[in-house]
Formats: sequence, structure tokens, C-alpha cells
Amino acid sequence: MPENTTPEPVPQPPAPSPKRPRNLINKDWIDEVIKTEALVAVAEKDEYFPILADGGITSDFLDELKGLLQTADDIISQAEQKTTSARGATQAEKAAKARLMAAIRVVQARAKQTYAATNALALKDYFVGIAIAGKRTILESAAQSIVNKLAGDTLKGLKTDQVDELKNALKAYKESQTDQRSQQADASIERTSLQALVNKIAARRREILFAVDAQWPASNAAIRPIRREFGLPATKPLGK
Repeated sequence: MPENTTPEPVPQPPAPSPKRPRNLINKDWIDEVIKTEALVAVAEKDEYFPILADGGITSDFLDELKGLLQTADDIISQAEQKTTSARGATQAEKAAKARLMAAIRVVQARAKQTYAATNALALKDYFVGIAIAGKRTILESAAQSIVNKLAGDTLKGLKTDQVDELKNALKAYKESQTDQRSQQADASIERTSLQALVNKIAARRREILFAVDAQWPASNAAIRPIRREFGLPATKPLGK
């Protein structure tokens, strides 16, 4: 009988783990808001609130804290939207740069067609062979210089609509920087506001926990379930 020549299956490498998206907002800030919201919910329970109120954690205190939490939730939502917009603006800038470089290359090709054999020095006016894409200021200056040169020069085969595309691409590239800076500034302001707000929330959360720690001390084994409900260590006092 003939031997079985079916090749053995080749082991396949494991599929790469999906990349986790980066948090747009500091995760610790979000955790602080979530923990405080949960703590307020426990503090407002009928069996705990009257005791806490007698120790200074009043309804006014909790209402103010809930207002801070609501503001934090709003800022988190807005900051995420603006950070996403800022990233979108970055992508738009890259696309605008690619469009401008493509328009410049069209002109440079026509410049070489026109001058390479008869007046090679003229190619410098069109930045042929010169690196211009590395910095925004250099690219914008070079593109504008080419536009100005074309106002008084005629290149073989270059169409009017191609010159217009160069002008429009340069305009779009300049505007993309303004959009990106504006979006990034807005997102940064939102995050700065949130950080200051979270600091206030954290201080008030600690104040509630210290009140709980005083009212239901860790030395009393019978009330350890209460301490756990508030997120406190069951068998030791709250640290600083």
C-alpha cells in the first residue's frame, strides 16, 4: 500500500492579543469619582445617614459633594470628546500635509521637464532636491515661494487647476495647524479643570471616611461589616 503523504498541519502562531485603548482621561481621576459616588450612596442609607449627620456629614455636605461629582462627570464626558477631536485634528493635519506635498511634486515634475536640460539652476526656485517636508515652517515657506514663482513663470504642461490645487492645499495645511492647536488647548483645559475638581472630591471622600472611622471603630469586631460596606479596613483604623 502506498504511504500516506498528506503533510502534517503546520502549527499556527497564537493570535495577537487585542490592544487595549489608552484612557483619554487619567484613570485615577475616574476611579476617584466612581469610588466617591459609591461612598455617597452608602452614606445616604437610612441606617447610616442620621448618625453621620450628627458627626458633621450633613445633607448639605453630601449635596455639595454630589454637585461636584456631577460636574466631574460632565467634564469627563466633554474632555473625552475634545481629546478625540484633537486626535482627529492631528490626522487632518497629516492628510493636509500629504495633499500639499503631492501638489508640490506635480509642480516640481513640470519644472524639471521645463528646465532640467536647459537651466538646471532654475530648479532651485521650485525646491527640487531640497528637503522641505521636515518642518512645518519650511514646508509652508517653500510652498508659498513656489506659488509666488508661478505667478511670473510658465512651466510646460502645468495646468491652471494644478496651480489652484497647490494654493488650496497650502491654505488647508495652514488651517489644519490652527484647528489642531485649538482642539488640543480645549482638551488640556478640560483635563486641568478636572484635576482640580477631583482633588476637592478626594478630600471630601476622606472626610466621610474619617467620620465613619470615628463612629464605627475597627476595635469593635461587631461593626466590621459596616466598615467593609464603606470600603474601610475591617480590623485597622484609617491611615492619614
